[in-house]
Amino acid sequence: MAEKLLKAVKFDWFDQLDNLAEIALGSLNRISMVAEGGGYASAISAVASFKSLLGVNVGCFHPREYSTYAAPYVNEDELVIFLTRGSPLPPRILHSIRTCSIMNLKTALVVAGELLEEDEDVLGYIEALVELNAPRDNLAAVHFIASTSVLISLAAEIAMRTMQSPRAQEILNELERLSREVEVDEDMESAAAKIISEAASRSRVYVYAGPTLYGLALKICRDMNLNSERTFIPCRIEEHPYITRGLRKGDYALILKTELEEKSARELLNFLKMRGIDSSALEFKGEPLLAPIGLGAVILQKLTHLIQPASAEDVW
Repeated sequence: MAEKLLKAVKFDWFDQLDNLAEIALGSLNRISMVAEGGGYASAISAVASFKSLLGVNVGCFHPREYSTYAAPYVNEDELVIFLTRGSPLPPRILHSIRTCSIMNLKTALVVAGELLEEDEDVLGYIEALVELNAPRDNLAAVHFIASTSVLISLAAEIAMRTMQSPRAQEILNELERLSREVEVDEDMESAAAKIISEAASRSRVYVYAGPTLYGLALKICRDMNLNSERTFIPCRIEEHPYITRGLRKGDYALILKTELEEKSARELLNFLKMRGIDSSALEFKGEPLLAPIGLGAVILQKLTHLIQPASAEDVW
């Protein structure tokens, strides 16, 4: 049940956001997020929140990519937020943090999983730390939801401090509510279980998503490609019809959407129907920026049951 996954996240980190939000205020137009695996997908999931609530663009990088192509050239007031599942830190993450320290860049670390060991030497390089003690699973489903929630909360918290945004306050209220009570849309959960099972039975699946759900699409495709003989391909819904023209009979299209993608999804579904290609859509009803959490919980919970045992752990 997705309810179990959301309860495992706990949503109890809000008192840890103060320091990170204060540092971020001084680097609003110069924030980058660095991670691997599911952490990178979490970062992608939060990009829309920073743009919609604050009007700023944030960069998303893999560790070696940032160390090589960004760190040597950015201003010293750049804030780099690293995402990890906890100790021991992946070597590339640790190397990138040290590189940023050499360049005098501001660094923060979000740990969504196992708490850092006290002797973890990375603690001497970072200026802000947010730690969430979440249960471990090979697909890191809980960790993905937790880190995504923290980043969306950070964007909302900054928006409240800078412009008293009512939308940001509603998002914070909704996330804080999840620390007290968890309610999952049963119809959405039932539909997701059926559609994900169907998608998992196909040999090649194209997963379409808009900006708020593209990170979730990346996570789904990564988990399936590493743990099955299926081929899952993430696509931005805006890439239709350029990619869609290449689909063939026997392929399957899964569309993840919010109310913002209603028109685009309808055009895509009609196109696929005319081409004789099977497809399904899953919609999150509610605040679009929270879609990676709400829809992500029901989909990843189903994947966790389908992929047993997981042959490739999502390490980041």
